[in-house]
Amino acid sequence: MHTGRQKIGVTCAAAVLLIPLAFGQGAAGSPIAVAPVVVQMDSVTEFSAVQVSNRGDRPTSVEIAMVRVKWVDGREVYEPTSDFTVSPPVFRMQGGKSRMIRFKYAGQRQDSEGFYRLFIHQLPEKTEGSQVSIIFNLGVPIFIAPLS
Repeated sequence: MHTGRQKIGVTCAAAVLLIPLAFGQGAAGSPIAVAPVVVQMDSVTEFSAVQVSNRGDRPTSVEIAMVRVKWVDGREVYEPTSDFTVSPPVFRMQGGKSRMIRFKYAGQRQDSEGFYRLFIHQLPEKTEGSQVSIIFNLGVPIFIAPLS
């Protein structure tokens, strides 16, 4: 689902830094965690899911975006895609809670492997006084097996 928040043209280096944020510990780590960190859909699988967890103690809102990945000059370039249906596309999670994000591949299987990223965008929350709010974006690689 395209919600207007997708950032097209992000480099590979930036994308690679997104996933390790889910594994940080303590205040410096991400309050958002995701599992699994890579999804591989075989040639007959249409449905899959990832679990998103709020490891913090405050509620947070999350928006999901799915993009197609292409390699251009050694860099990942993201393109909007309608190859997936994602549910829920936006949700709010209480602290210490988890939520499943389910998605269905509705695109055409190709002769080569398809590469996508499911981005989990933490939405900004209102802060009090001089508090700083750090927003995290996690990118989960999704690989679609080619035609059998």
